[in-house]
Amino acid sequence: MREVRISIYFMWEWWEKYFHCMFKRPEKACDDSLEWMYLMRKKFLFENFGEFGVGEERPVMDGRYVNMVLKWGMDFIPYVLGAKLTCQDVGGYAAEKMDIETIKALKPVNVADSPAGEWIIKRKEELIKRYGSADQGMDLEGPTNIAVRIRGEDFYIDLIEDKGLARHILDVVTETIISGYLFLGKQFKMDELLIADCNVTLISPSLYEEIILDYDIKVANISKVVTGREKAVRLHHCDVPVDKYIYAYKKVPEVYKIEASYTSDIAMVLREMPDACFSAMINPLELMGESFDVIEQRIDRALEEGAKELDIWNIDPSIDVSKLRKIFSIIQRCCERNNCRALFDCMPFCWDELEWAFPRYQHQLGHV
Repeated sequence: MREVRISIYFMWEWWEKYFHCMFKRPEKACDDSLEWMYLMRKKFLFENFGEFGVGEERPVMDGRYVNMVLKWGMDFIPYVLGAKLTCQDVGGYAAEKMDIETIKALKPVNVADSPAGEWIIKRKEELIKRYGSADQGMDLEGPTNIAVRIRGEDFYIDLIEDKGLARHILDVVTETIISGYLFLGKQFKMDELLIADCNVTLISPSLYEEIILDYDIKVANISKVVTGREKAVRLHHCDVPVDKYIYAYKKVPEVYKIEASYTSDIAMVLREMPDACFSAMINPLELMGESFDVIEQRIDRALEEGAKELDIWNIDPSIDVSKLRKIFSIIQRCCERNNCRALFDCMPFCWDELEWAFPRYQHQLGHV
């Protein structure tokens, strides 16, 4: 019987509606507050989903998540490159789009020599002193995602009308991403290297192969140096079908996992990329709009075709506890029919909460 990991990730709004209606959010942004939330939420998860092996009846402080070095969310690389960040009321950061002259003058930054690198080392030492260990949660995304974050949607136009500018942006962000991964690989034990290609889904496969593929390959080529092992690249396509991109993605080296929609032709993907496993992503919008029967059929098909993981990320308040329990039951049934054992893994935070990325907390910390 093979094991299938079920990765569950809630938005902060979900926690706000179903957990913080009973327990007020911490007044102070500090490690003590984070630990309190961690323990209480593990108990809450057990009380609501314990039958699926989720949460803990008697929560233990194991240091997981709370020992994570994390800051600037998906805008870590834009921040290093000098982008102005705004902490949003809805949580997280937004990078201000750089003007064209700034972008043209942009040069790569060595993360190890940057103020961000200094902060990472300092925070790592604080967490080791408190927990005995430190993990890293810095999000370097991928060349295309970062290009869009600093250039905005104009980057898509650049790919067609000003390919020289597009390549300049990709050169700068890719070299900076590589320096970041090499730095993190020296500071932490890293098991994988993420290349997030969410924004590639808005680019044609042919244009991806013509311009962007080489930059993904450059990042992938350092994975062994960063992790110390073969096949360590996690290629994230987001929760949309990946079929049309596989013939380009198969050229990216060292991929051990590809993440894409559970409606993809998973059997074909695994034939074309036999060294990779498939993580089947279920879009939360489908959970709101599709019938349970349709969802069950699609999960069955994904497992039959060889999906090793199921991911349900960015769950918002529209999916309440009772509906989620129903979905968990469906997943469990599908796993049993396909001779699989479901291993549910619910993250008890959203990323914004782990780094206190809300204006009222950032004011406390002196970051706004």
